[in-house]
Amino acid sequence: MKLTETNSILWSRIGLSVLLFIFLGCDASSEGKQSKQLIEQCKEVKIGMTRSEVIGIMGEPRNTVDFQKDGIDLERIYYPSPRHASSPTQFLVNKESNLVEEVICGDNYSRTKK
Repeated sequence: MKLTETNSILWSRIGLSVLLFIFLGCDASSEGKQSKQLIEQCKEVKIGMTRSEVIGIMGEPRNTVDFQKDGIDLERIYYPSPRHASSPTQFLVNKESNLVEEVICGDNYSRTKK
């Protein structure tokens, strides 16, 4: 291989690496902004709000789960998790009263009905 051919291959690899780094960096930045926005929206939801108010603030949920606890019908409403959070964004709604009893916005913010 000639020196100019080696340089050409080297510069091609460097250029590809830089483009990949820029692309992945922009994607991570965008995801970080979305996570921050999700947390801010989640914090707007208060204990005692209705299920409809939650949907109005957060949009359509990713998943819902109906269950009973101590004879009370409940619904857990799930939204996407903030990046690296061990707990998904979620709300617990009492189906009889239709009111929020618990708000969890990732790992660092939660509120529960007292």
